Amino acid sequence: MGEQDTTKNTILIIEDDSFSQIILNVFLRTKYITAFAENGKEALDLLEDGLKPELIISDLNTPEISGFQLLQILKANPQYCTIPFIVLSGDDSSYQQQQCLHAGATEFLVKPFNPVTLGSLIESLLTATK
Repeated sequence: MGEQDTTKNTILIIEDDSFSQIILNVFLRTKYITAFAENGKEALDLLEDGLKPELIISDLNTPEISGFQLLQILKANPQYCTIPFIVLSGDDSSYQQQQCLHAGATEFLVKPFNPVTLGSLIESLLTATK
């Protein structure tokens, strides 16, 4: 019997670094459907085109619309405000973390991150939202 993609959760990943995209895709694609955007504008376009992710992972520093701006936009929209939002950032300042969590981020992970930790976090967030 083949794997049924309809049973897999979709994760939208906003990341402009190609190496990080590869790492995230390799790690997540076996358990989830992954969709990628290089910035917040592309992510909004995907959502407007009908993508319905169960979880969003976003880098903070992306061109055009940053991950922080995207977080603010989505949390203000009733259609997307309940989607868990994980921030990945190379900036480990507590101020940045507090800003993101206050704006509605579910979690804040500092790069480089441990893929096993991210995987466990994703599992628990997706289980909690079912």
